Amino acid sequence: MASMMRCRLAALGLALGAVDALSTQVFNPLWRQDAPVEFDFYVLAQSWLPEFCRGKELEYPGCAAPLDYWRTHFTLHGLWPEFEEGKFPHFCDTTPFDAARIEDAVGLPTLLEVWPNVKANESSPKYARFWEHEWKRHGTCSGLDQVAYFASTVDLVRNGSDSTPTFVQENVNKTVCADELRAAFNMSVVLKCDHGHALAEVYTCWKKDAQHLPTTRFGCPDHILDADTCTHDTVWIPAFP
Repeated sequence: MASMMRCRLAALGLALGAVDALSTQVFNPLWRQDAPVEFDFYVLAQSWLPEFCRGKELEYPGCAAPLDYWRTHFTLHGLWPEFEEGKFPHFCDTTPFDAARIEDAVGLPTLLEVWPNVKANESSPKYARFWEHEWKRHGTCSGLDQVAYFASTVDLVRNGSDSTPTFVQENVNKTVCADELRAAFNMSVVLKCDHGHALAEVYTCWKKDAQHLPTTRFGCPDHILDADTCTHDTVWIPAFP
């Protein structure tokens, strides 16, 4: 009872903060053509596949046969250059995507585990289309070559910098207090929920160095936090069947 009361009080504070945020600026992705790679920071988007796959087991091959890793870990969606003013660049050049080069450099087994395309069979030529989309839309604006873009993104989850919090892994298929879930990430993040309470994605924010490589996490600015859709005082962390 006391724990739920804390959840309700925390939720009230989050709701009031959300009202203030909405009164200022809504997260609005636009293309700044005048400075396609001179961006300010990255957003790392990660998906919670048990929620993405819910009800899609007959539609997508990966949802029908999930890897064990996906049951307890977020998987990569993409690394997105962002501007401080609340816009982001995309489709910055037409460099052809070279899937074979990425697979050789990063390792196909690693990509299949941490950056999967559940919509296609692993043996299908369509499997790499997800990576190609992320490269064309976001990676071409990073100032990195393809290998550096994919390798540095994978490193963020492989070296522990942005691995799935233990709190999440220990509470799969449970309903948790929203403020406790946010606290598990140690600094401000964006939680994306379906229907306001089913965990679907998380966005974290990253500084970059002079070579445009992602370096250290920092608390996401307000215009990114406005994209948060976990509006309930509790969050359910879905599980695969």
